[in-house]
This record gives sequence, C-alpha cells and structure tokens, in this order.
Amino acid sequence: MSGPEPPHDRVALAQLEAWRKLVQTSGAGAAACTIFRILRVWIARSLEPGWVEPLPITDLDGGKSLLDESADHSLTWIRWTWALRDYVIELAWPDGGGRHGVLVLAIDDVAVMLLDVELRSGTAESDLVMRDVGHLDPGPWMVQVRELADQLRETATEG
Repeated sequence: MSGPEPPHDRVALAQLEAWRKLVQTSGAGAAACTIFRILRVWIARSLEPGWVEPLPITDLDGGKSLLDESADHSLTWIRWTWALRDYVIELAWPDGGGRHGVLVLAIDDVAVMLLDVELRSGTAESDLVMRDVGHLDPGPWMVQVRELADQLRETATEG
C-alpha cells in the first residue's frame, strides 16, 4: 500500500512540469533540435572548398564523443560560437543507438537544458524531436537559441 507522495516528490514533479511548459512555450527545445539538425549539415558542407557559413557562426566543429565511440549515430556533439557565446549540443543514445536519446545544451560551459529526444522516422538526426525535459536553467538564452534556429531555418530554405 502506498501513501501520499512525499512533499519533496511533489515539489520535484511541479518543477519538472513548470520546465516542460516553459520549454514548450518558449520553443527552446524544438530550437535545439533544429540547430543540431542544420549545423550537422553545415559541418559536412564546411569540408567543401569555398563554402562559407551563411550566418556569423565561428569555431564550428563536431564529432563523436570520446565516451560514446560505439554509437551508431555519426555525430554526437556539435560546438560553435555565435553572438560572443560558446555553445555545445551533445547527443547521447542510452538505449544503445536506438530511437530515444538525451540532448544536452551547454552555453559557456554551463549545461542549461537537458532534453529527452526521439527519432520519429528513419535513422538520421534530421528527425530529432523533443519528448520531455530533464533539466532547465531558464534565461535569456532561450530566446537567443530560438532566434538562431529561426535564422538557420531561413538560410536552409534559401539555399
């Protein structure tokens, strides 16, 4: 027989629900997925002679995490600088490279958002969508990330 939830569990659940609503309404979760999808293409295109990023993004790099060399997915982290801030998105596949993963967004070496993500179709990260929120450090970065995703989408449709 289980009793009522302990007060700290109710507080934690309320915090998670508040984070979910904030990430959903701000668009920060979807924006992080979009940024990962587009910048992984940019990394591949940056190897082409004469290719220049259409936005002022610098220090663009990506690869497999040293801790996740066996991952089935080809790119598990992306790093870049934009608007004088350093960003990193790491993508891990705790289910062994299956359909459910964890996306961590860090800005200036501070993890600001952790999302549970899912591949909706196919096996490429291009179909990455947010399922849930595991951590959130709300701030103005949420608007900045959404703005970057919007600008990246515009350049993707122009080219």
